[in-house]
Amino acid sequence: MCSHFDECLAKYTNFKKVVEDFESLPRCQNLKLKHYMLKPVQRLPQYRLLLEDYLKHLGPESIDFDDTTKALRIVSEVAEHANNTVKKGDSFQRLLHLQSRLGDFELIKPGRELIKEGELQKISRKEVVPRYFILLSDCLLYTTYHGTWVDDSTSLRVSYVIMLNQLRITVPQSEAFQTEFSITSNVRSVTVRASNVNERNDWLEAINSAIEENQSKKASFLTVDQLNPLSRMEGELGDTAPVWIPDQRVTMCQLCSNEFTLVNRRHHCRACGKVVCSQCSANKAPIKYRQFESVKVCSRCFDDLKLRYRNDPSLLPRFKKRDTSRTVGKYIPQRLKLSANAEESQMSGYLKQKKGARWKTNWFVLKDRVLYTYKASEDTVAVETVPVLGWQLETLSDKNFELYEGMSAGLVFHLSHPGRGAMV
Repeated sequence: MCSHFDECLAKYTNFKKVVEDFESLPRCQNLKLKHYMLKPVQRLPQYRLLLEDYLKHLGPESIDFDDTTKALRIVSEVAEHANNTVKKGDSFQRLLHLQSRLGDFELIKPGRELIKEGELQKISRKEVVPRYFILLSDCLLYTTYHGTWVDDSTSLRVSYVIMLNQLRITVPQSEAFQTEFSITSNVRSVTVRASNVNERNDWLEAINSAIEENQSKKASFLTVDQLNPLSRMEGELGDTAPVWIPDQRVTMCQLCSNEFTLVNRRHHCRACGKVVCSQCSANKAPIKYRQFESVKVCSRCFDDLKLRYRNDPSLLPRFKKRDTSRTVGKYIPQRLKLSANAEESQMSGYLKQKKGARWKTNWFVLKDRVLYTYKASEDTVAVETVPVLGWQLETLSDKNFELYEGMSAGLVFHLSHPGRGAMV
């Protein structure tokens, strides 16, 4: 109500003048009209406090005890109802504001409530771009900014509507990506980044709560399997859109391990989201979430999908296999064949290693007492391995400034071995 009152004051000058004249009268006692509008709402919690205090001084044998207890219950219920009504009113005002930003898109519907809104950074394959997300009681809107930037009134365009019963969120295990989370659905799957861990946790809590609330409302109409988010989302390969792995997190094909160069380019499998080379992505297969359109998939997904649809004569003609000549790749020692995101590792993350006069950033994984070094966080083959048994660890002090110039003291440690030299 107060926000609408403020809008009218800003929009209608005559109305504003009448209000100001009324507020200047002695009867207003130098208080604004809005203060009197809030008085009825403010009195309810005051009544509750008075009754609670009065009840503390009454014994159970008092003739007023039962009536006071009953009155306190009634006032508490009314106060709670008033608070909920105010909250719904504020939420509806936010919905109206969003509706004006979204234009022709039908945002306001019976029973739909606004839960959370805000900007998150979408991690694309080559860049990080801002996207505006609107969480409603039945769906999540993935929107992009449209037109000229005008703070919180900038126009928005809905790119995807993701229903809550088709949505699942996952969180990366690595501490290097703790501000990120992935949204998976059969409409669109993305990885997004919040400004900090608290903001990310707020989004996770809001989305999970909205999914649970949406499920509870539809519980009488769904089976047990439909209510289970894992059984609902973990369908067959190609049923839901995969989350694409960003280009900068991979330096080699995730199937054959050939390194990417200016000639050997990166390609994304539309079925699993992995980054593969042109030879490993030469085939096309029909994908369910793309309405069985023939799209580029990796050779592994091609074989799995063809096996799945081997008895469907309408889909078999859509499988297109292209023969490609493959050169013999370089020999890779078995000790290096461990994925950078291998499970059950003790620790993983980015570290800077001193190479000559420069610091080089690599991804490190500690697993089974072996330290693996990778060029990127999603590579399938390590570039170096170091068994850590027999090594000595030492933190460097200020006197070792020449070893870590440009780096903060205390963030640098020194690994040394009698027969292998040192690592900083």
